[in-house]
Amino acid sequence: MKSMCSAGIVTPALLAGLLMAMGAEPSAAVSKKEASVCQAHITVEPEGATLLVDGVVRDAPPILLADLASGDHLVVLRKPGFREGRFTLALAAGQKLAQHYKLERLTGLLLLLTEPPDVEVYVGGAFRGKTPFLLSDLSVGAHRLKLVKAGFKTKEIDVNLTDRTPRKEEINLVSDTGKLIVISEPPGAQVKLNGVSKGISPCECDRVPEGNVTLELTLEGYDAYLDNVKAAAGQAQKINVALKAIPSELEIVSIPPKARIYVNNEFRGEAPVTIRDLKPGSHRARAELMAHDTMARDVEVKPAAKITEEFRLEQNVGAIHVTTEPAGVNILLNGKEMGVTPVRGSETNRISDALKIEKVPAGKHELSVSMKQYAAKPVTVIVEKDKAISRHFKLERHFVPDYEVHTTAGVVRGVLVCADKDNVKLEVAPGVFKVISANKVKNQRPLAGHSRPE
Repeated sequence: MKSMCSAGIVTPALLAGLLMAMGAEPSAAVSKKEASVCQAHITVEPEGATLLVDGVVRDAPPILLADLASGDHLVVLRKPGFREGRFTLALAAGQKLAQHYKLERLTGLLLLLTEPPDVEVYVGGAFRGKTPFLLSDLSVGAHRLKLVKAGFKTKEIDVNLTDRTPRKEEINLVSDTGKLIVISEPPGAQVKLNGVSKGISPCECDRVPEGNVTLELTLEGYDAYLDNVKAAAGQAQKINVALKAIPSELEIVSIPPKARIYVNNEFRGEAPVTIRDLKPGSHRARAELMAHDTMARDVEVKPAAKITEEFRLEQNVGAIHVTTEPAGVNILLNGKEMGVTPVRGSETNRISDALKIEKVPAGKHELSVSMKQYAAKPVTVIVEKDKAISRHFKLERHFVPDYEVHTTAGVVRGVLVCADKDNVKLEVAPGVFKVISANKVKNQRPLAGHSRPE
């Protein structure tokens, strides 16, 4: 009996047989009760769910429930990651029922946004779509996602979905190459990476392999630039290159020659002059020459160039016409002798003809006269370009004896007019002249402070 009962299933027929074997007659009450007991065989997909019948926990399905009374029974199935299952067993007296239930898996909502977009999404090795992408069928729990895009490093992320609450993941992929931003001074250089042309500076070089690359910049008139640069994946690196100009040569000539040449206000010599090792760019050149207009201009010098710049200078002169009274006066301009005022006819004591001083530089000058026994104050004159000005000097006579002659008759003092082998002529008083025969001269000499004539 024990072994039969251990099977766990007791039917009404089995119960009646047992009673008869024991010599007992089954009563009508027992038969009626047995007839009301129902059976339910419950299976669940997936297995491992917790089973509750009318709120009482039972063994996990699959299970045969053989103790259920007829009527309605509430069955609840619970399993983590699945929706709770609920159904009602409506059993008639003595009914035997088989019930299978499939639990609905719980899924989350995962929105994937990436930079850049169009990234392939793999879950469990299976391709699911491209970002931006909404995954609405992933079961709750932990998942590993793989993100793949050409030109970028593959990235794997772990997500844990706990419920149906929408979840957003924003992911930035890192490029599997670097970027070089090349800037040169001056701009316009040809840029090469590992010998491959990348454009004209400033330029951006994309898809640069990670590691060392050779950077080369070339520009006419400048030394070539060559360097090794280390590119880092996913990073943009700015490179500033100052190109070294090949020195230029500037020759400056002037017409007429010998002008004083200044470059950027620095005296560089008299034209023609050659200036080497000149940096490219704009330079201010200036030419100055006495009696000529100063000329200045900007000279644009290109790298590695040889340039000749010519200055044709215009004269900036005027003239001074000087007359004196008396004639024969020595004229000085700024202390320099310019000549003697010419005699008009034979009237040496009258107004002279004009002494013409030409090509006098425009500007301010000092004009003065020099004549023995005469004096006149110097004057300041202003000469204008292409104009002649006139100045007249009336000299005042100062009679100062400067010579003495010892004769047989005595000593004669006066102003020496002339002396030769025959005669000595002296002005002994203003306008009074004395001629002494050479055979009567015992001795002659200039007075103190005066030089003997040649």
